[in-house]
Amino acid sequence: MASRGAALALLLVAVGCRSTTTRRAADVVTSLVGTTWVADGIEGAGVLAGVPSTLTFESAERVVGSTGCNQYFAPLTLVGTALRFGPAGSTRRACSPAIMDQERRFLAALETVRTYRVHDGVLSLLDEDARDLIRFTRAR
Repeated sequence: MASRGAALALLLVAVGCRSTTTRRAADVVTSLVGTTWVADGIEGAGVLAGVPSTLTFESAERVVGSTGCNQYFAPLTLVGTALRFGPAGSTRRACSPAIMDQERRFLAALETVRTYRVHDGVLSLLDEDARDLIRFTRAR
């Protein structure tokens, strides 16, 4: 009887560990969905004061946001910590040259994102060499 109980306990622990690993990958996607982030830096440079570039994980397959001038949307592929954005679509409003430059840098950086990390409330989007492309703080 005791060995049957021990075997059952071991089986439950093994199943629990396996489902925790599976749950963690799903939790990462779920934890990003519905969150909004505001850019603090793009490719090592700051951002214009009062001109927020934002990123909202609308679903597990789509992001939306503001470039600081225009609204944009893009498809999203997220597997573990691998992250890729598809081609972004956006409105076509014209803004000052400085704001348009920030928009151009922001959208270009999104295209080269390959992975991400979240640490102490900061979301970092990274290129294939793990260099920071865009750094965000959580808005909600």
